[in-house]
Amino acid sequence: RDRARRAARLKFIHISKTAGSYIENIGHNVNLQWGSYDKEYGYFHRTLSRMPERVRAKYDWFMVVRNPYERVVSEFNWFHRESVEKNRRPGPRYFVHEFVNSRNRAAFKTMYHPLHANDTTLFNRAIRHLIAQRSGDGDHFTEQFLYLSPCLSGVCKIHVLRYENIGREFEALMEQYGINLGFNESDKYNTAHASSFTTRDLDSSSIDLIREAYRRDFAHFGYSTELP
Repeated sequence: RDRARRAARLKFIHISKTAGSYIENIGHNVNLQWGSYDKEYGYFHRTLSRMPERVRAKYDWFMVVRNPYERVVSEFNWFHRESVEKNRRPGPRYFVHEFVNSRNRAAFKTMYHPLHANDTTLFNRAIRHLIAQRSGDGDHFTEQFLYLSPCLSGVCKIHVLRYENIGREFEALMEQYGINLGFNESDKYNTAHASSFTTRDLDSSSIDLIREAYRRDFAHFGYSTELP
C-alpha cells in the first residue's frame, strides 16, 4: 500500500520533444495517468505555473529537459511532418491557424510541402518564425525553464531528468518511487519525420536566435551554447 501511494504521488510534466509521449504511454500501461492522460493537469504541454498551487503542492513532479538546439530542430521536424501528412488528406488544413495571419509566407509554404535536404534557407526561416510565435504558457517551442519556475520557491518538489541520459535517470527515479518501469532507448523517438534536418543545418541567424530565446535554458540546465 505504501508503494502504491508513492507511485500515485509522482506526476509528469510533458515538455515537448523530450520523449514525453513515450513516457506517458508506458506509464499508462501500468495505470499511471501522466501527461495527456492526466485529466487533473489539463492541457498536457502547459507550464506547471498554470496549475493551482494546491495541485502543484499535492504531488511530486518530474520532467525531462533537452539541449535547446536539438529540441528546436526536433520540434521543426515533427511539426513539418504533421503538417505535410495532414495536408494531403481531405478536410481542413492542419496547423493553418498558426500561419494564416503570418506575413512570413515562406514559413507558411514551408510547413505544407516536403522539403529537400538542401532547402536549408526555408528551414531556417520557418525555425525563426516558430520561435518568435512561441507561447510562454506552455506549448511547442516554450522555454524549458518556465516549467520549473514555480518549484524554485519551494512550492513543489520536482525531479529534472536529462534527455541525453534518460534511460538511466528515468529508471533510477522509478525505483525511488517503487514503480516497476524500464525505459527502452530505441522507443523514445516519435515515428520517422518527413524531413530530417539536424543542428548542422542551422544558420548563424537561427543559432543567435536560439541562444537568445533559450538563454535561461542553456544556463539553468547546464547546456553549452556551442552546437552539439
